[in-house]
Amino acid sequence: MREAICADGGVLREVYKDLGWGQIVLRTIPPGMCTEPHRHSRTEEVWVLARGELAVDLEGVGEVRMREWDALPLPAGTGHAVRNDGGEEAVLLFWASRLYDPEDPDRELWT
Repeated sequence: MREAICADGGVLREVYKDLGWGQIVLRTIPPGMCTEPHRHSRTEEVWVLARGELAVDLEGVGEVRMREWDALPLPAGTGHAVRNDGGEEAVLLFWASRLYDPEDPDRELWT
């Protein structure tokens, strides 16, 4: 399973992978940090916030607030970015409908 330190100092860890089902990933986001705004054209995601509080910027929708144990489905093609404006590290669990492939990351930036 892959684990990486993100540019914002958080951790991204693959927890479970299955070629036919997708994968579950744990992502930590330190207080005050933001992720790059991006979208996945072929990958669906469902997020569950296990700890903390996040502001999620959704393309075409605006800001959505997530609190502990909130779930947020993200259909393929939905631009998104998160900001941790809480006082503690946020822990986000998410399901992705396809396995991450560094040679085909299915990730493009949006502004």
